[in-house]
Amino acid sequence: MKVAVAKEDNIVAEHFGHCREYVLFTVEDGRITGEETLTAPEHAPGVIPRFLNEKGANVVLAGGMGQGAINLFNEMGITVFIGVCGSIDAAIKSYIEGTLLSGQNVCDH
Repeated sequence: MKVAVAKEDNIVAEHFGHCREYVLFTVEDGRITGEETLTAPEHAPGVIPRFLNEKGANVVLAGGMGQGAINLFNEMGITVFIGVCGSIDAAIKSYIEGTLLSGQNVCDH
């Protein structure tokens, strides 16, 4: 399984489509077996969901994102967690432990 996290420094970015990087974690048997930092492609409708899908993402974690991106991920079978905040390490750990919940979308459009 691959989990993409919107990255701003070492924290989960508030807006998935405006961050410069994503961290793509490979998770197997409840542990991280790989980690890759991806430079974000241009911010245009549908580009980033397709990009992360092509990279094999099964799950996306972000502070917030627009409904159009959420719909595209859902159509691709990719699970979206929004309202995620704090450190990337804490977020991925919480996801692996099964305690991460989607919260309020911090994106207002």
